[in-house]
Amino acid sequence: MGVDDYRHLYSALRMGLWGPYGSYRQSYYILAKQNETSEILRATAMGKKFKPTPFASYHELFEDVENAESLGFGTAAREKRKSQNLAQRAVMALGGDIPAWISEIA
Repeated sequence: MGVDDYRHLYSALRMGLWGPYGSYRQSYYILAKQNETSEILRATAMGKKFKPTPFASYHELFEDVENAESLGFGTAAREKRKSQNLAQRAVMALGGDIPAWISEIA
């Protein structure tokens, strides 16, 4: 097996297609959907406009599992993604095209 084969197997493991992580992801999405449904019902009963409160993210609820899934790089990847998103927003706010050096970072 080559490196690409292992990478594909690891990606399938993280998505929950096989291995133990699928049940954690599935239970998270079920819990998030139930939370949204209960908020809709509560808002309807009170006659108010629906504005859901943000639900806890997967890495907050299952911190240890997320660390195992990402091999400990989950926090660093989220921080990098956040900084890239902020840089792209700043460039877009100024107008014009995104410079090549920012595109390479992203």
